[in-house]
Amino acid sequence: MVFSGIQKHFYSLLGTFTFWVIVIFAYDFFRRIGVEIIPEIATNNYLTRKENFFLTLVIGGFSGMAHFTFESLFYPFLLNYKSIVSRITVYIFFFILMFSAIIHLGYYFLHLLFENNIAYPFIGIFKSGAVLSFFIYCAICLGIYYFFKLINKKFGQGVLKKIFRETYFKPRVEKKIFLFLDLKASTFLAEELGYRMYSALIQECFKDLNDVVINTKAEIYQYVGDEAVLIWDFEEGIENNECIKLFYSFETRIAQRKNYYKIKFGHVPEFKAGVHGGDLMVVEVGSFKRELAYHGDVINTAARIQHMCNALQSTLLISSDLLNKFFIKDEYEFVFEGSFLLKGKKTQTHLYSIHKNLPN
Repeated sequence: MVFSGIQKHFYSLLGTFTFWVIVIFAYDFFRRIGVEIIPEIATNNYLTRKENFFLTLVIGGFSGMAHFTFESLFYPFLLNYKSIVSRITVYIFFFILMFSAIIHLGYYFLHLLFENNIAYPFIGIFKSGAVLSFFIYCAICLGIYYFFKLINKKFGQGVLKKIFRETYFKPRVEKKIFLFLDLKASTFLAEELGYRMYSALIQECFKDLNDVVINTKAEIYQYVGDEAVLIWDFEEGIENNECIKLFYSFETRIAQRKNYYKIKFGHVPEFKAGVHGGDLMVVEVGSFKRELAYHGDVINTAARIQHMCNALQSTLLISSDLLNKFFIKDEYEFVFEGSFLLKGKKTQTHLYSIHKNLPN
């Protein structure tokens, strides 16, 4: 699971880094193309090709790394409870500072490594129309970046690429693991807290869930009231027992904040979950509001397994079909609860409750 989180952050860093390097290289390429054939235009640049390549790489690389650092460390800390206007304001302020620093850093490295004269004084550089056009260009690219990032969050990691390729234009068979996560005693809590505080409780719980999911290969498929549905590609879900570990990581996250929940809501929330996996159909549906839909017995079975948690007084249940696919089981104790004819099914499903073994 730790590896999954590191891998996710690495790909995010790599993607942000690559994006800004391409953006800066594209800017440099298109501002030069065809200049040499325009009469009375001097094409002799005080920068050699080597120096210009280095400057472009430095600006693009540092832009990507600064952007990634801001989003990973500072943005969540500063803007947890801020309005959207505040977010936009902080973003604009950060990127003005970032690009100002990056431009000067690039020229500093040129001067340091190539002993070349800097084209503009420290303040005078911002009076240049070229610099202004560069800022506008970067702002447009940034808007495009966040548009696609928003779409990617909506559909899930990697799904956007498949949609562009029309992978799901026709129903397609895929192998997935579904985990249905539901708040215990939700009716009691809603009556006890009132719906305003109850909604705030659910919001906090799902915020904690997101903090856990970001370090895994899981995707949040949807929220339904006080329930969240998570999915994995089948092999990624069983690798290192990730689909089980996520549930206990979420429990640990709630336990770490139990004092906060106790003070603000008077209750520490508890969750129950059901896990199942297998083949199902995936298809893109809708015209005005397009999304991916999953159809098949896997989803219904996972939902029914979660509903059995109350009857069996268990917090986490798994089907025997999925359990048999796991390779490493020493970390947990699996207790056979029996065979049950779940609603809507013609054959019985063997269920096991999962308990985390305490370290020696």
